[in-house]
Amino acid sequence: MADATLAGEPDRVVSMGAGAHGVAVSVKAEAALIHLRAQVADVTEPVGRTPG
Repeated sequence: MADATLAGEPDRVVSMGAGAHGVAVSVKAEAALIHLRAQVADVTEPVGRTPG
């Protein structure tokens, strides 16, 4: 599951754990979403936005 804010920005980079303590990898978000076959949904609430 990935938040919808990760999609639609081709140059956005995200950092992900790389399998060992203290090890990470930075990848383009769109490539990660495609490669991981992520389900994309609006799962976060932006700061300052009130629900309802």
